[in-house]
Amino acid sequence: MLFQHGRLNVNQLIELMPLSRPAVSHHLKLMLQAESVLVLAEFAEMGIDLLEIFGGNYESPAMIQGVKESTRRREAYFLDYAEKARQAISSVPLIVTGGFRSRDAMEQALAEGSLDLVGIAKPFALIPDLPQRMLLGGLAKTELPAVRTGLGFIDRKLDGFLELGWYAYQMKLINTGNAPQPKRSA
Repeated sequence: MLFQHGRLNVNQLIELMPLSRPAVSHHLKLMLQAESVLVLAEFAEMGIDLLEIFGGNYESPAMIQGVKESTRRREAYFLDYAEKARQAISSVPLIVTGGFRSRDAMEQALAEGSLDLVGIAKPFALIPDLPQRMLLGGLAKTELPAVRTGLGFIDRKLDGFLELGWYAYQMKLINTGNAPQPKRSA
């Protein structure tokens, strides 16, 4: 841990990691959770506008690897961590992205004050008007398809990477003016 006069030196930490990479949390996972919350508090003191908590990136896709049952029930992958972060940075808007599938879970997390905004990733790649449909009451929950090739040995070895590629393809379809293809195999 980098300390200067008994205090975390965020400037040294920033020099060691590019902040443009997805989620400071990717680098902070090397620290104990409590230490990473200290870093978040330092960022808040520096005047950041928003903090998004999500997991992994293309090098370490935590958001698509095995999910604990307790996380599956609450839906949000990082809500426990967000609750700890909220205690340290109550002045900064907090967004949690990852795992939310139902309007009820989103509304509950917002009502409990654990976060200020809900980030939607994978469902948004399949249902581009998802926020509108949920807000208008036409959709209460999303179900995501299992991304598989149909070849068991490939599916087991490349599970996370198959999902990354498959969702990137769905976003490319949307970007080119086409509808997503949720029934397409990997």
